[in-house]
Amino acid sequence: MLEGVSINLFSGGADHLRHLDLSFFPIFWNSRLLSQLEKLTIMGSPTVPGPSTSELTYILRQCPRLYKFVMITSGEIRVLGDTRSEVGIAHLPALGSFTLHLENPRAFNRILSSVRIPECTMFSLECSHATRNIFSNEISHITTALLSVIRSTPSISLSLSLSELNLTGRRTEDDPGIDITLNSDSPWEILASLIELSVLWPPINAYICCNELPSLQVADLLRRIPSITKLHLTGNSDQYIAQLLQPTLNNGKYEWVLPNLRKLWLDDCPESSLSLLTALVERRREGIETDQGEGVRLRLDKVHVAVPYWGRNQEMGTFYSALRMLKGEYWNGDMID
Repeated sequence: MLEGVSINLFSGGADHLRHLDLSFFPIFWNSRLLSQLEKLTIMGSPTVPGPSTSELTYILRQCPRLYKFVMITSGEIRVLGDTRSEVGIAHLPALGSFTLHLENPRAFNRILSSVRIPECTMFSLECSHATRNIFSNEISHITTALLSVIRSTPSISLSLSLSELNLTGRRTEDDPGIDITLNSDSPWEILASLIELSVLWPPINAYICCNELPSLQVADLLRRIPSITKLHLTGNSDQYIAQLLQPTLNNGKYEWVLPNLRKLWLDDCPESSLSLLTALVERRREGIETDQGEGVRLRLDKVHVAVPYWGRNQEMGTFYSALRMLKGEYWNGDMID
């Protein structure tokens, strides 16, 4: 870090500057910056947080050639400006990589709402707040902003952390997908966001720490995100497997919970889970007989089961027998421990 440098360093413009990295350095943000800038990195702190949201929009609007933007700060970003008019929007047609790590949900939402980045394929987004209620009030707005960004990009790689909810993913023509990890620190206010994301971004891989989460909320999540294709449960998974056994009636038709499920992972599950899993496998093989006499069948490609050594007894044998019944037409999975 340089000392004694004027904060008006760029007040005269910098027409030939391509890369600018600022770490804890308070420059005069209203200066006429950088029409040729291609990479901008801003690192802030509580004492030097960085530009306000309106100042940042002003800066970005001057950088049509920008292809990489990084802003990481633990300081309190001031939320100023209006994104309802074109004056408050920065169009960045060349931007390919966008990183935003803030501790202010309102600023996070405002910045996301103020940029148009149609060619961006790499996102890294983090937002948290010490006061959960404040964060919760911003969730729906962040969701709206995030969905607008995702809708405008044909291919995307996303890493998102919202107050301890880990969400990573990629979306390309050849390899779509998004991964979700839910544990005891996950904010349940974000579930609506996951549900909305699932409409745009199948398939979804879900990793759930069963011992740490309220089963009813997770069951509701499973029922509302049909695009989950891989489910990884660790711990006591009985409640969740039981949910998978119960079809729901929708518009006169019976539907499975997680109708697109292809891979099921169970780690450190109790012995009782094997009985439920055996029933699940058999029901998927036989189909569900409805009042209309129709059968509904699900197709699992792979099942992986890791049972503590003390739990490997007759239940495991019964489970293996059920799997053997599915070999061939209904079953091609070999990943069984």
